[in-house]
Amino acid sequence: MQWFDCHAEFGRRVVPNPIQCPTAGALAQLLGAIGVGQALVTHAAHYEQHPAVGNARVIAETREYPSLAPTWAILPPHTEEMGTVDAFLSAMAAAGVRALWAYPEKHRYLLDMTTLGPLIDALIPRRVPLFVKVEGERWQPIADLLRDAPGLRLVCVTTALWGDDRFFRPLLARYPDLLLATSTLFVEGQLPPLVERYGAHRLLYGSSFPDRQPGASLLPLLHCGLPEAAIAAIAGGNLRLLLAEARI
Repeated sequence: MQWFDCHAEFGRRVVPNPIQCPTAGALAQLLGAIGVGQALVTHAAHYEQHPAVGNARVIAETREYPSLAPTWAILPPHTEEMGTVDAFLSAMAAAGVRALWAYPEKHRYLLDMTTLGPLIDALIPRRVPLFVKVEGERWQPIADLLRDAPGLRLVCVTTALWGDDRFFRPLLARYPDLLLATSTLFVEGQLPPLVERYGAHRLLYGSSFPDRQPGASLLPLLHCGLPEAAIAAIAGGNLRLLLAEARI
């Protein structure tokens, strides 16, 4: 099984996490030890300092680790903290970044088209995936964004421990470009119905390390009873295709 983690973080947090990896090398070593060959990674500085700081650090610190694919964080274009949309996309392409993260609560902005419209409008035809963490029951901004930005490839990383199916299933049914990370999809019997109804291509294996133990989301996927082809797609095939289809 060729595992490709869609969400793992390295770097020191202000409030230390007992299992965090302070360096990219430590993260690559840890994931390799549990059989995860690749990871799409963020840096703690993305949200604890400033996206520009995190974006620079994630590029510089993953350069020697080809198993770690960097992501960048975004800010509303109107403040021009990240330059113009065209300049940001050009820098992203030059750095080889193929996925983005939004941290609206950490950086105090609204996750909507009024705030992010010029950037989202550029991402949609380029098929660049945007990742966002959905804290608890805060699905309304996700629903609004999907409604107002048809075609946006949005990957939701949920945090609820008891299942958010009543929130995200209606969205999966209506919006074909919505995907879910599996880091908290571990309720018994949860995965097979999702795959049967919406397709294995809607799910991406993710650890959400260091908020979750790095191997914790491997077990539910391996033992949920899905066909091997579906597990292989979720484990890494879907993410590889998603990144390959991003036109930067």
